[in-house]
Amino acid sequence: MQILSFWDAVTAILAFIAVGYFTFKGGKVVHSYFFPDNKQDSTRQNTKTQKTMKELLKPFDKIEGKPEMTLQELSTCGKQYLGCKGRIFDVSSNDMYGPNGGYNLFIGKDSSVALAKMKFDKEFLDPS
Repeated sequence: MQILSFWDAVTAILAFIAVGYFTFKGGKVVHSYFFPDNKQDSTRQNTKTQKTMKELLKPFDKIEGKPEMTLQELSTCGKQYLGCKGRIFDVSSNDMYGPNGGYNLFIGKDSSVALAKMKFDKEFLDPS
């Protein structure tokens, strides 16, 4: 029988610890697959509620000291402005919002809901 050197023993101990660790972690994954924790899923479902379109499109509170612009002014100003959550953003420097960009339909409208949901349907844009 051969006696192990010091480094061989250290390597064997580290390998034993690593195998044990990964076996433990793998066992937890397999266990969670067969026995899901329903308590977490039920609490997540209760906190998320569906809102109606009218609730999603309600006006936001105005911020004091910020200039106001109506939806009509926003749509006819001739600049690349985007309305979101009651604020107006100048997006003229971003080509994505330009005439050939994919987000061009958001220009001149309050796009809060459409941007949040990443929906390109006109029903999610505030009418201007």
